[in-house]
Amino acid sequence: MNEKNVILKKYLLLIVSSLASGVFIGLGGFANVVASSYQLKFLGAFLFSIGLFLVCTLKSKLYTGQIGFVIENKHKFIALELFIMLIFNLLGAILIGYLLSFAFLDNQDIANSINTIVSSRIGNIANTWYKSLISSVICGFFVFLAVYFYKFFDNYFAKIFSLVFCVTIFVYIGAEHCIANMFYFAFANSFDVLNCFYNLLLTIVGNSIGAILTYLLVKCLSYQLQKNEIKK
Repeated sequence: MNEKNVILKKYLLLIVSSLASGVFIGLGGFANVVASSYQLKFLGAFLFSIGLFLVCTLKSKLYTGQIGFVIENKHKFIALELFIMLIFNLLGAILIGYLLSFAFLDNQDIANSINTIVSSRIGNIANTWYKSLISSVICGFFVFLAVYFYKFFDNYFAKIFSLVFCVTIFVYIGAEHCIANMFYFAFANSFDVLNCFYNLLLTIVGNSIGAILTYLLVKCLSYQLQKNEIKK
């Protein structure tokens, strides 16, 4: 197999994997919407973790799970790969959102639940943009920790517990995830192009900042712990 074919195969796999991750996050978002329609907010937040669990277990590519590690990734084309990852994560989430809306949006309880979620994100974003930004930074913090713990814990129970714990917290408090938001907008079938695009930019920036800052924090703490161990 020549070099061009190897590169083509690599990027095709990246596209498929990224699409799958968007679908997985969408499924988690759908579980959250359904549970919330029965006034089970905590259960919805808990079930949302299904999405990230599938991403981590199947090792598919999720932008918000990868961006935090960008500092240590010296790969020449990492910026391009992250861009492709993000675009196809969004497309996967939008695709599953529209497909599920055809089947379930006629349920009034579900429709009310998703409309509440969407209005909380783009209701008055021009005047409250900072809330989306801060909220998405918090989400980036928890998503990075969830992926980091899953990646570095040896014990399988610890992996799952930490992932579910981190995801449940950020969903329960309403922190915004850029991929999940695209699912919500598509599922509600109510794209307000300007507000949705504005929200998307804010949440991508916020999720990225939150993840990268958390990476730096974890590295600083790890360095300090190693330093203290050496002194002992």
